[in-house]
Amino acid sequence: MDDPEYLISDFAKFDRPAQLHLGFQALDKFLSSKSHLPRPHNAADAAEILAMVKEHAAKAQVEIDDELIQQLAFQAQGDLSPTVAVFGGWAAQEVLKAVSGKFGPTFQWLYLDSLESLPTNAVLNEETCKPVLPCWVCNLY
Repeated sequence: MDDPEYLISDFAKFDRPAQLHLGFQALDKFLSSKSHLPRPHNAADAAEILAMVKEHAAKAQVEIDDELIQQLAFQAQGDLSPTVAVFGGWAAQEVLKAVSGKFGPTFQWLYLDSLESLPTNAVLNEETCKPVLPCWVCNLY
């Protein structure tokens, strides 16, 4: 955890995996202490995550992009179905490799960052990003 090896998924963002590694450690610490992930687009939760990351970044000698960590905290509760499907397929492949013993497992840390996929023309704030129940859940009530 202290000296990880990263699998680079985007060669235009060499500095991102180290920052995201610290960000996910902060998310885990936040989840352990509060029993929930940061609320979507909640500035107070994002500031707390950023403070945790900066505390660890000083020790790890990693330069932090405040906007990246803020967006990580803002999006921590979100799921994108296509991304979940890709990671599910990758995880299944890793299980098959482990069971068969035919190929070696992926041993690096993989962080996929796609902030450029976020809409730029929408108003994103705590009110517009609050969780919504799926339609099938609403039909139960």
